[in-house]
Formats: sequence, structure tokens, C-alpha cells
Amino acid sequence: MDKVSLLRSLEAHRRWLAGERDGKRADLSGEDLRGHGFWGADLRQVILREADLSGCNLAQTDLTGADLFKAKLDRTDLRGARLAEAELRGVSMTGAKLAGCDLTGQNFRRGLRFDGEGEAKSVPQDLSGADFSGANLTGVDATGADLSGAILSNARLDHANLAEADCSGADLSGATLNGATLANANLRSARLVGANLGGTDFSGASLSLADLSGVDMGTSSLAGADLVGALLEGAVLPEKGEVEQALVGKALERHLAWLMNGAGTAADLSGMDLSGMDLSGSNLAGANLAGAFLARVSLRGASLVLADLSGAVLTGADLRDADLRGASLKDTDLTGAHLRGARTGEAELLAGGGTAKGRIVSTDFTDAWGRDKLLSPPDGEEIP
Repeated sequence: MDKVSLLRSLEAHRRWLAGERDGKRADLSGEDLRGHGFWGADLRQVILREADLSGCNLAQTDLTGADLFKAKLDRTDLRGARLAEAELRGVSMTGAKLAGCDLTGQNFRRGLRFDGEGEAKSVPQDLSGADFSGANLTGVDATGADLSGAILSNARLDHANLAEADCSGADLSGATLNGATLANANLRSARLVGANLGGTDFSGASLSLADLSGVDMGTSSLAGADLVGALLEGAVLPEKGEVEQALVGKALERHLAWLMNGAGTAADLSGMDLSGMDLSGSNLAGANLAGAFLARVSLRGASLVLADLSGAVLTGADLRDADLRGASLKDTDLTGAHLRGARTGEAELLAGGGTAKGRIVSTDFTDAWGRDKLLSPPDGEEIP
């Protein structure tokens, strides 16, 4: 669309907004508007359905009530713009700048696309890499949206619905998410340092490798969440038990796949506080539990073949009938541990998927506390 035609259309729209008789609502549906500038313009209720505004400057514009259905806003500058009540279904905002934008109550839910045979396909709203820093997204519905790599630092997301959204690698540092829903969302490698998470629902969400350092999640729901590899230093977590059980459960699922066919990941629970947990019968063969706090934990009947328990605290732990062949218990505190029926001795090192490496390793109790009676049974025998 040429500049003269666009200016005429916008002038008629201005008169329409003012209630003048010769005014006309601007309909720019499907127009290629790339390269045009709209900074600070009054574009309330303008029709921009499927228009291409990629890379345009729409900073400080008032788009209240505008119809932007399926418009292209990739890399568009919308900083400080007002988009309350605007129609944004199907909009593409990859790399858009939305810092300080008002998106209160917006709908970014995934939509449906129909192929030639009439089959419906779920299509996520593409907001990947968009900059929402400081934006007001209170109550926004972004169910299933693609927010991967998006910048949401210091954004207001209170009571927002981000269920099943892809927020992998997103920056949510300093964001307020009070009462927000992130159930089953993908937050892998996301940054949430300084975020306000009062009553946030993370049930079933993937928080693997996410940075949650110092955040208060005491009132958040983490049932079934995957926290494997998450940075939790200084974090306040919900009542002890729910988080740890969920994390270990996920880790054990991956560990079992690793043992069976090498497809998963060996469990790394090193340094974790798992005290008092019930891990009876678990298969932790080859797992890394070095330095873990396992006081009063139940590992009765568990497989700890070739597991690394060096430096772990196992005071009062139940290791009855556990398989400790080839395990490392160097510098381990076994004071008061119950070991009747535990099996020690040699085991062959295995790679993921059960592939033999050809190296034989024996149970190592070097410098283990309370070890005296543990060193007496010959290899392969149970501890009486």
C-alpha cells in the first residue's frame, strides 16, 4: 500500500473516531504495510486482519479494540502500545518488541487450522523471542502458546493462563505470576530469578535446568513437576516431600530408560536432601548419589549396583536386602544404618542400555563411618 493511500485512509479513520459525518473506519485487511511508521498513532478499532506489519514501528500506538486477526507482527516495535480488547488470535509476533505494552486480558490461545481434507490441526500462537519486558499481561490466556526464548522480565502475569505453553529458555526474572497457571508448561532452561510466584500452579510442568535460585515457591503447586537439573539454591519450596518425590520420580523414569536402552539419562541426585523418603525397591543402579543427604531414607530391596554414594549421609537409613555390589560408599556415614541382607561384592561396569564395559568393580567402603561390620563379609555374601 502506498503512503498517500494509507494517509488518506488513516485520516478518514480519525474523523470516524471523532464522529464526523464524512469519517470512515479504516479497513487495511491483507495490506502489506511493511516499512510504514505508525508511532503514537490513534489506531483504535482499526481493521488490520491478516495485514503484514512486520518490522513496523507501532510504539506508543493506541490499538484498543483493533482487529489484528492473523496479522504479521514479527519484529514489530509495539513498545508502550495499548492492545486491550484488540483481536489478536492467530497473530505472529516472533521477535516483536512489547516492552511496557498493555495486553490486559488478551487471548493468545492456540487455534485450529483445517487442511484440505477438513482435518483440524492445533496451531500455537507464535510469540517466540518476543520482548514483553515490563508488559502488563494480567489475566492473559496464552494456553499452548509458543513463548520459547521470550523476554518476560518484570512483566505482570498475575492470574495469567500459560498452561501447556512453551516457555523454554524464556526470561521471567522479576515477573509477577501470582495465581498464574503454568500446568504442563515447558519451562526448561527458563530463568525465574526474582519472580513472584505466590500460588502459582506448576503441576506437571517441566522445570528441568530452570534457574529458580532464591525464589519463594512455598505456596506454589509443584505436583508432578520435573525439576531435574534445576538451580534451586536458596529457593523456598513447598512442604518437603511433594517436590522431592516428583523430582526423584521423573529422574527414576529417565534412569530406567537409560538402563534399558540408553535412551534416557542416568539419575543425578548428588547433593540432594532426600531424607526420610521411601525409595524401597527402586532401581538406582549406576546412579549418582554422591554427597546426598539420605538420613532415614528407605532403600530396602533397592538396586544400588555401581551407584556412587561417596560422601553421602545414610544415618539411620534402611538398606536391608539392598544390592550394593560395585557401589562406592567411600567416606559415607552409615551410622545406625540397617544393612541386614544387603549384598556386597563385585559387579561389571555397564554403559547405558546394559552394555558391558568389561571392568569389574567391588563395593568400596573406604573410610565409611560405622563400617567395621561391613568389611567382614566376603564378596558376594549378604551382610548378616
